[in-house]
Amino acid sequence: LTGLKANKLVTRGLGFVPQTNNVFSTLTIEENLQMGVYQRPKAFKERFDFV
Repeated sequence: LTGLKANKLVTRGLGFVPQTNNVFSTLTIEENLQMGVYQRPKAFKERFDFV
């Protein structure tokens, strides 16, 4: 994983969720989760239902 670009990590299913309150603070929980599947929008409904 070291040295891979962020978009390559995402396509492999790896994500990062910062534990601060200042990242995307104006978005709803659902909108924040949508950001997590930005490159795979068709996966959102299934993943959202799972969460």
